[in-house]
Amino acid sequence: QDYSLFLYDLTSTYFEGQAASNPKAKRGYPRDHRSDAKQVCLGVVVDREGFPIGMEVWRGNIKDPETLSATLKKLEERFGPPQGAEGLKRVLCLDRGMVTEEKLEELRNSGYGYVVADRRSQAHRHWEKINSSQWQVIRQSREGEPLVEVTEVGQEGPDRLVLVRSRGCQEKERAIHDRFLSRLSEGLERLAKGIAQGRIKDPSKIERRIGRLQERYPGVSRWVHIQLQQQEGGARLHWCVKASSEEEARQCEGLYLLRTNLLKAPTQEIWENYILLTRIENTFRTLKHDLNLRPIFHQKEDRVEAHLFFSFLAYALMWTLEREHRARGGQLSGRRLLEVLHEIKLGTIGMTPSQGQPLTLERISTPSREQAEILATLHIALPRPYTRLEPVSLTRA
Repeated sequence: QDYSLFLYDLTSTYFEGQAASNPKAKRGYPRDHRSDAKQVCLGVVVDREGFPIGMEVWRGNIKDPETLSATLKKLEERFGPPQGAEGLKRVLCLDRGMVTEEKLEELRNSGYGYVVADRRSQAHRHWEKINSSQWQVIRQSREGEPLVEVTEVGQEGPDRLVLVRSRGCQEKERAIHDRFLSRLSEGLERLAKGIAQGRIKDPSKIERRIGRLQERYPGVSRWVHIQLQQQEGGARLHWCVKASSEEEARQCEGLYLLRTNLLKAPTQEIWENYILLTRIENTFRTLKHDLNLRPIFHQKEDRVEAHLFFSFLAYALMWTLEREHRARGGQLSGRRLLEVLHEIKLGTIGMTPSQGQPLTLERISTPSREQAEILATLHIALPRPYTRLEPVSLTRA
């Protein structure tokens, strides 16, 4: 097993019920969009292949950076110092929001190599590099169009900064911006119409309505210039999209900034290490959707942790099944493997005659062709059913 690189991230899962006796059940940032429910946070570490290395249950209102120190300590206790005998550093990949400057300094002092995504706003500082001719294409379509490009933008302290331009991220962000700008425009149009018709006259009420719209769509509200004018016939609302602000924001769509202390690693390798975080996202998706991690119906702390731990073990088994299946030519996902194998049933039949010995029979359903092929790739043989006669105790009449 390769333990030279770890991926670490947090998710949350919510409770049904009050969980009043569980000190870790708190209201916090709801990744499941259930702000009405208490939750706990789950920190997970996986290796570069996506195999689960460890997990930790945190209180539901903990901030991501607060979990890093304890995680580093546990990794060192289990796998030894992050600095190898040959000077190679163990690398930790983290997503944006996971680290602060203080935690970055802790990572440096502990000897870890790291690849971290900076917040989106940090990439905007380098938007003038967009038209640079020094972009390196590291992934392209069949037609030769660049899908992912990277470029070095210098150093900041001990860290290298790598700017990434992704076609997929660009299309996603553009769709989000278009949708939010459309909704903001519709909201302003309705508000302007209500003001013109005299249905909304109080200036303070109008300003509060404008503020709520800006708060609802913060990503695009800074593109829009809004002006409330008081005239003899009443107030009038005027607004327009600032072309310069929109142009700058549009040019930054699909851009994100990576920060690393791996000074000798190729730029492509840095991006490839970071993009492995999609595997831990797949871990969370599998735990929640396929293995029924959420919601939590247990209320006591020890039972909650047992539920999460068994879910984690189930994911480790599911991951192993999928890996073994595909290593021997299979194409199915872990979820599909469980769906197919779940149909194999074992039944026990007991018969107790009025006279004679009790009889116990085991019967196993005959595997279908697909089930037999899956069992062959996993090198699993079904147990042989047995027939057992129970001994009869002899008693004196």
